[in-house]
Amino acid sequence: MSNPLQKVRIVISDEHQLIINGIKHLLTPLEHLEVISETTKGEEAFRLVEQLKPDLLITEISLKDLSGLEILQKIKEKGLETKVLILSNFFDEHDILSGYERGAMGYLPKSVDDQNLILAIGKIAKGEIYYHQSVLNVLGSSLIQRKLSSRNTIDLTEREMEILREVCEGATNKEIAEKLFISVRTVDAHRRNIMKKLGVKNSVQLVKVSLEKKLI
Repeated sequence: MSNPLQKVRIVISDEHQLIINGIKHLLTPLEHLEVISETTKGEEAFRLVEQLKPDLLITEISLKDLSGLEILQKIKEKGLETKVLILSNFFDEHDILSGYERGAMGYLPKSVDDQNLILAIGKIAKGEIYYHQSVLNVLGSSLIQRKLSSRNTIDLTEREMEILREVCEGATNKEIAEKLFISVRTVDAHRRNIMKKLGVKNSVQLVKVSLEKKLI
């Protein structure tokens, strides 16, 4: 979003209306978020994305007539800018890896607390990846198995590893500084060093490379 004051426009798709109602109840009072449409069907969800061009689609894997993964693929193929956050009760390795490879910006369990869901939406709207730690664990293991031939040889210090783990969990520089009892400037310096060592230019690339090189 180019305008920081602009509302995040959201479409929700879930097989269960009760889940949709719960998310709407949580998000409606928040002035910076706007739920513009909803559906329990996959085909309808993709049609809404095409027509309304929301900033974010919150969806699940199991939808009637078109899965969340298929929606992701169609969004990718069409070059649409809508970001996707997956909510799921199941942490199937294939689904998580497929979601990651098709461009899901977030992946959370449906049991996630309200605060973390709102945090995830905010970060994803700004172009940052937000994967729950339990999802990262499954994804990391899967990528390790697929890329055993490219083991990590990058020399990160213990402090850099601490900061990298926090970054991959979605923490801001300020949050990391408070947790590790160091200054924000120090965190920023470490973060720049980590990005230089990994050869990346932004946080999204940092998370992807960290997973692929089994750094977390």
